[in-house]
Amino acid sequence: MASSDYNYIRSGDECVPAGPEPVPPNVCAGNNPDETYFGSSGYRLIPGNTCDKERGVKKDEPIKKPCSKGNDFCHFLSSRV
Repeated sequence: MASSDYNYIRSGDECVPAGPEPVPPNVCAGNNPDETYFGSSGYRLIPGNTCDKERGVKKDEPIKKPCSKGNDFCHFLSSRV
């Protein structure tokens, strides 16, 4: 069974972002509007769960997202120092 990932909240049957998603450093560095990154799907596998990920839906797999949906977290932190 999957649960909402960190920085995601449950909204009905979906896990949705609670705020902007941190984008890893050196990703989405250019000004290309078509640039993408792999981020959380919003789900995580509960530790100790006995799901057979090979047979079921893999909700916890990273998904490709447009850079416009993320937040350059490292840039944010460095601007505060």
